[in-house]
Amino acid sequence: MEEYFGLQPTGRQFREPAANLVELTDPENLKHTAIVFDEAYRGLPELGLDIELILSFLEHPMVVGLVELSHHDLAQGVFAYPTGPAWTLRELLRIHSDLSKVVGLRAGLELAWLGGQILTEAAETGPQQGCFSHGSLSPWRIALRPDGQVQIFGYGLPHAELAARRRDPSLILDADSIRYAPPERLGGQPEELSSDTYALVLLAYEAATGRALFEGHDTRALEARITSGEASGLVAASGLPEAVAQLFADALAFDPDTRLTGRDLVDGIGALLDGALEGPSLEDLLEEVLGQRRQQPRRVARLVSTDTSAYTPEQLSSLLESSDPDPGDSPEEPRWGRVSRERRPEPATTEPAPGRRRRRRRRRDAEPPRRRRRRREEPTEEEPEQASEPQVSPAPAAPNPETPRERRARSGRDSINRLRASTSGQGRLSESGRRRRRRSEAQARPGEAPSGEPPSGEPPSGEPPSGEAPSGEARDADQLGSQSQPTEAQAALDPRAGGTATPSLDPARGARGGAQTAGEPRGTAREEPDEAQVDGAPVPKRQRLTRSGATRTSRRRRRSSTPDK
Repeated sequence: MEEYFGLQPTGRQFREPAANLVELTDPENLKHTAIVFDEAYRGLPELGLDIELILSFLEHPMVVGLVELSHHDLAQGVFAYPTGPAWTLRELLRIHSDLSKVVGLRAGLELAWLGGQILTEAAETGPQQGCFSHGSLSPWRIALRPDGQVQIFGYGLPHAELAARRRDPSLILDADSIRYAPPERLGGQPEELSSDTYALVLLAYEAATGRALFEGHDTRALEARITSGEASGLVAASGLPEAVAQLFADALAFDPDTRLTGRDLVDGIGALLDGALEGPSLEDLLEEVLGQRRQQPRRVARLVSTDTSAYTPEQLSSLLESSDPDPGDSPEEPRWGRVSRERRPEPATTEPAPGRRRRRRRRRDAEPPRRRRRRREEPTEEEPEQASEPQVSPAPAAPNPETPRERRARSGRDSINRLRASTSGQGRLSESGRRRRRRSEAQARPGEAPSGEPPSGEPPSGEPPSGEAPSGEARDADQLGSQSQPTEAQAALDPRAGGTATPSLDPARGARGGAQTAGEPRGTAREEPDEAQVDGAPVPKRQRLTRSGATRTSRRRRRSSTPDK
C-alpha cells in the first residue's frame, strides 16, 4: 500500500462514496485516519484554495472531540487525522446489520447528544476563522473510541461529489452521497450549524431504528424526497417514542431557521437520556463488538460531556460511582484524616508523668543557657487629639546640671569680666579729667609728686605749654597712651601687677577714709572737707563726684560705707 507523509499503512482501509479511509501509524505507534479523495475530485477549488483559507482552524480547532488536521497534501487530496484506535459509525452499523441487530435507541441518543455538543462548540469558534459548518457529515466521518466517546474528523472538507456535479450536471452520483445531505446543500445554499445537526439526527435515527430515513438507490428520487421536506413526516410515522419522534421532527424541519439546533437540541436530548430508556449504551456496544465485555454486571452511568476538557464536580462524582472496584482490593484507611481543631488526647505511656517531667528538667538544666533577644518595642502611634481640646505646648527641657568644675570656671570668668568692665572706663578719660585727677592726688599727698608727672613748672610730655591748646595729633597720642598703659589705680587693683593696697582714686573718697596707707590701721576714717578746691574755685560735693569720673558708685552706697562721726 502507498505510504503517506512518512506514515506506514496498517492494512485497514474502508470506502466512502468519494474517497478511501486508510489507517496509518507513525513511528510512535499513534494511529491516524487519512481521507484520500479519488483522482476525479483532485484539483477542485473547494479542495485547494478554500481549504487554505481555513487551514489554521482545521489544524488548531481547540474543541474537545473535534480531531485536528495533522498532515495534508492539497495537490493529492490527502488529509490525515490522529484519531487513535477508533471505529467509524458505518462499521458499527454494518456489524449490527450483519447480525440482524439494532444499535438501539439509547446508543442513538447518546451519539446525537455527544456529537451535538462537539458541533455546537465548533460552530461558536469556527466562523471567526471563516469555517461555518462541517460540510459533509456522514457515518464515515464519525469515529467511536473504545470508551464510547465520539470523535468527528474531516471538519471543513467540502462535499466533493456535489461540488463536481455543479460543474458537470451530467455526472451521476451514488445514493449514499446525498442520503445524509440537508436540503440547502442540494440547492446550493449556504450552510451553518443547523445543517450539521440535520445530518447528525439522520445518523441517530438510523442507529436507533437500524435503517436510514431516506432509503432507496435511485439518486434522483432520493434527492426529490429530501428537497420536498418529507423528513419530519417520515420520523413521525417511524414508531419511535412520541417524545423522541417529536424531537427528531423538530430537528429535521425543512426551513433551517425553524429547526431545533444547537444548545436547545443538546438539552432536549439530555432530558430524554435522563428518562428510562431501553437498550445498551455506546460503550457497551463497543465492548460487545471487541469481545471485551466484563464478567460482572456494570451500572450504566450518564456519559460525560465533551464540550470542555475540565470535568465538573458532578461529572467526577458520576465517574466515581460508575467505576467498578477491583475484587482483590482491600479497604484501606484514608491517608489524610479530617481537619479538626480539637485537641487530641496524648497517647498513653507506661512511664508516669512525674518521671517525664524530671527527665525534661534534667535535660533543660544540662543545656547551655540561651541568650534571649530583647524584642524591640515598636513606637505606637498616638491617637490624634480632638479639635475641641486645647493645644498644650510641651514643657521646655530642663538644662543639664553644671559640674563643680564648670561652675568654678564660670565664676572665675565672670569675676574677670566684671573687673575688666570696672577698669575699662579709666583709660578713656579726657585730658582735662586726667589733669584734675593728678591735681587731686597732689593735694592728697602734698609732699609727693604723682608718678609719671614732670616736676612743677614743666608741662608733661606731649602737652603744649600752658596757655596753648594741644594739637589734635598730640591729644590723640595722649589718649592712645592712656588707654594702652595701665594707670596707677589699675595696677593697684590687678593682683597680677603685685599691688597690695587699693587706694581710692577719688580725692573725696580718700579724704573720707576710702584710702588706707600701710601704717594706718584698717577702718580708720579721715575727715573729708565739705568743699574741695579745683583750679582755685570751690566745688560742691555732689558736683565733685560727677566731674571726677573715677567711680560710678551711688551716693547711698558711699554713705553706707562711711562710719558715723
